[in-house]
Amino acid sequence: MGVGSRGTLSVQNPNVMRIAPEGWKRRLTGAPIVLIFTGVLFLQARQAPADTLSLLWLSLPLLVGLGLLSYRSGHILDRGAGRLIHWRGLLLPLWRSEQPLSGTSHVYLGRERRGSGRNSRTCYPVQLRGTAGHRVELQAPGDYLKARKLAESIARFLTLELHDVSGGERVIRQAAHLDESLRERYRRRRELTRMPRQADDAVARVETPPGGGQRIVIPAVGLHPAHAGLLVPVLLFILFILPVAPSVPTGLAMLGLFIAATGLLVLHLARYREEISVDPDGISLRAGGLWPSRRRMAASEIEEILAPAGQPHFARQLAEAGKLSESSGLDVARLSAGLAGLTRAYAALGATSQVVLRGDRGSLGLGRHLPAAEKPWLQAALTHLLVSQPGGAEASPLGRYGSARKPAVGRGIWVLAILLILMSAAWEAGWLDDLPGRFPGLLR
Repeated sequence: MGVGSRGTLSVQNPNVMRIAPEGWKRRLTGAPIVLIFTGVLFLQARQAPADTLSLLWLSLPLLVGLGLLSYRSGHILDRGAGRLIHWRGLLLPLWRSEQPLSGTSHVYLGRERRGSGRNSRTCYPVQLRGTAGHRVELQAPGDYLKARKLAESIARFLTLELHDVSGGERVIRQAAHLDESLRERYRRRRELTRMPRQADDAVARVETPPGGGQRIVIPAVGLHPAHAGLLVPVLLFILFILPVAPSVPTGLAMLGLFIAATGLLVLHLARYREEISVDPDGISLRAGGLWPSRRRMAASEIEEILAPAGQPHFARQLAEAGKLSESSGLDVARLSAGLAGLTRAYAALGATSQVVLRGDRGSLGLGRHLPAAEKPWLQAALTHLLVSQPGGAEASPLGRYGSARKPAVGRGIWVLAILLILMSAAWEAGWLDDLPGRFPGLLR
């Protein structure tokens, strides 16, 4: 019975698990090659008989395409015999190699950027790791949820720990508690949490709504000097596009549309606020500026709350590196204030990473416009509020799942790009309408 996604992972008997990496990209490349050169050989056969050398040259690409279509590879985990089998072949396993599982200590789930340039992609490698550098990669899906399900299935099958570092910090889960929610884990371990203290100049605030529970409010940042950077495309449009517009009215109309779209984006960022409500059943998010949305994740599905990786508290980091000021004369306090201002500017643009609630069914991102220094506080506060709620450990899922969506600036750039395409179409239409006047002898 298959336990993985899309038939990637299947179990034949209680002690054997087969893992077949998806090869749809390879088959997608091989199929057109086979179709094209099969057609070429067919047309060649219908015409005058070709020499043997020509047929051989035409058959080589066909054989390559057939190889891409029929090539298969995979892994077999045999826990009864304590071995890992690697196989590959054309439709059927032809070559096999084995290695023992005795040196494996845990299942590893990471996050890497592979490739270069336009071919680079983010993937989540699932590996067996152990002592003395033992490392075997079983699969590297591009989808986190698929990689998570695969890693959990392998860890459960081999009764090994799962080390998940894809979120920037190492989360270790035992095989017997892979489906345990964050609240259940704290209660099983009888761990106590405390509400973290906030800095005096903190942006977020904690409220107690009339209906019960707790609510964290991240207010709108309002107009910020960083928003002026979004006006640069408008300036470039005025300098380079407007002078070559087909006519003055058309150019002004295009400029007006461009300014209106940029203004809507700035207003959306300025008014963007978040209300994070924590109750016994889960965590709800109401967020947005001009177009707010509501999302929710049930307490029984929240397994981790992770702060964004790569955003430490710059002031603390620089204070620990105070020796630099002694050797180079660097003003650590001044540089720290400058970096803190830079992170606030990024937060105003919605370009910072989020605190992520993760589970087997999805994820939910919070605190997009919160300064980087407050992200660890938000993580600790949400953990405390969720764990300390009096609800049962098996709260049923409510609402629909959200996801850690792209920053608002990224979505705004896509909106501006679509607007530019529409304006280009209008521009082209303006040129075509005025074509007889520009080239009177063309359409006689």
